[in-house]
Amino acid sequence: MFQRYSRQREVVYGILSATDTHPTAEWIYFEAKKVLPNISLATVYRNLRELVAADMAKVVLTKDAKEHFDADVSQHCHFVCESCGKVFDVKTKFDQSAQGVEEEGFVVEKCDVVFFGKCNNCSEIH
Repeated sequence: MFQRYSRQREVVYGILSATDTHPTAEWIYFEAKKVLPNISLATVYRNLRELVAADMAKVVLTKDAKEHFDADVSQHCHFVCESCGKVFDVKTKFDQSAQGVEEEGFVVEKCDVVFFGKCNNCSEIH
């Protein structure tokens, strides 16, 4: 998993796992600076990459190419609101969609699905 303990990684993971807002690295960086004033944005990115590689976090890509991070690594979909930019968890079953892919000879190990549209709040405004 990790080569050695890192206080920075512990803080980054603590911040990420304490929120369900799917923050960007920049948001995590500003929160981490409250605990570790000398932490750099590069350190936050490096630790997020290590967490993703260790399957302790996942990346959610949005259409504006911003990476959002999620500490919930269970199988679930995401919904990105194209009006306000918020990212939401969508709990759904993967069994049926994975079955169709496996029938074509593929072996599904994990699946990341992102839906795009307007959230309830933004669809009421327009």
